[in-house]
Amino acid sequence: MQVYTQENKLASSELEQSIIGCILLDNYKSLEMIKDLNLKESDFYYDDIRVLFNSVMALDSRGEKIDILTLAEFLERENMLQSIGGYPKITGTTTMVSDVESLRFYINKVKELSNKRKIIQEISNLSADIETLTLNDLENRITSIKDIVSDTGRFNNMFTSASDIKEASKVKSLSTGFNKLDKALHGLEYGTLTVLTGKPATGKSTILNQIIANTLYYKIPVFLYSGELPQKKVMAWFKMTVANSEDIKEYTDEYGAIKYGLDVEASKLIQEWSKDLYIFNDNEKPSETNLINTIKYLHKEKWVKLVILDNLMTMITDDPTNDEYIKQKHLANSLKKLAKTYNLVVILVAHEKKKSKDDKKNVTDMFDVLGASEIVNLADYVLHSQRNIIRSKETGDIIADTSGIYISKNRIEGIQGVGMDMIFDKTRKRFYTEGANELKMDYCYKSKYEQIEAKDMPF
Repeated sequence: MQVYTQENKLASSELEQSIIGCILLDNYKSLEMIKDLNLKESDFYYDDIRVLFNSVMALDSRGEKIDILTLAEFLERENMLQSIGGYPKITGTTTMVSDVESLRFYINKVKELSNKRKIIQEISNLSADIETLTLNDLENRITSIKDIVSDTGRFNNMFTSASDIKEASKVKSLSTGFNKLDKALHGLEYGTLTVLTGKPATGKSTILNQIIANTLYYKIPVFLYSGELPQKKVMAWFKMTVANSEDIKEYTDEYGAIKYGLDVEASKLIQEWSKDLYIFNDNEKPSETNLINTIKYLHKEKWVKLVILDNLMTMITDDPTNDEYIKQKHLANSLKKLAKTYNLVVILVAHEKKKSKDDKKNVTDMFDVLGASEIVNLADYVLHSQRNIIRSKETGDIIADTSGIYISKNRIEGIQGVGMDMIFDKTRKRFYTEGANELKMDYCYKSKYEQIEAKDMPF
């Protein structure tokens, strides 16, 4: 390789080290930008920094944490730590960084220098060969130099030949815990976005609580954002859903109403059992950046695989436009990308549209979701929680109260336009279907040894 000095500005050790430093200081943001700008090993001039770059990318591909210690341990295992300058070389990269926000500048500058080196090499080769080249050959060589200038080479890994695409292996899914729903959907496939919608008081929160409980039962960590309920209220309701019947006690409140509460010891056991449920803090701003970066962190550090965002209207998007529909489209795209990139099951709760009195349509439709139509277009599944209350015309008393889940979109399996009836148990705070398996479900919070491994999930 031709040697370029700092004097002619065609290589910068400081810039290249700064990129490594940014990765160590902020894994998620830095790695996303590196992938977006398609920074490659060949863009680095210095061999020791190439080794550092390849090592952090290897750690990322394995889903491992990237910091000074893990990078040093990786290099030590590969017998490369001393050859790149040892531990001080790694720690020194972080001191080069004035601001992680400058990463885009660092990457663009390193790529610019890389392309200039390539252009000099191409011109040198052209000069050596020019006597033997035809004018047509010369035109092609000049075109290739133009391509380097426009950086078209960065697109060379954005496609795959059909002959190189591997056949789809058996895809894993997450069980919802509702037998009939799982049978229709074959579970919620990992890497997908689900929209759960429904009118107020139709049981969306209860459905989510049962999905969360079932997921924790299989030892799969969960992240929950609740924009309408504080953490304490979320946990109080969730505990009632998890609790076995013998741990729920009836009592009369100060107003003479019959209520149901949880045994104190059982409450403590469920609290401990729920350790893999991570709930977004009440005092944090629910911005798109905060939520998505929290999810990325929890996925890498805690192995979170189920993400529930309740609900769309309380989340703050990063899109600067004032158009709410464009903001929602931007958010839906971000969530879809998040699910696919990290192989997550993402459930987004959205309100249902209010139908006008003149609307005679009595059919549930996936576009009944309130908000931008792109939300349901991007979704892989759209589920509707439904409730039908019939009152006596004479007394106004409830004489029938039925609930259900309706599938209006199922991109994965294609089975849609179907529903399932459910019964709500007010004491247990659970929905159940025919056979009452969901009501009988014991989540085994009384014995940590009774929980089964995630690999045993029926999907």
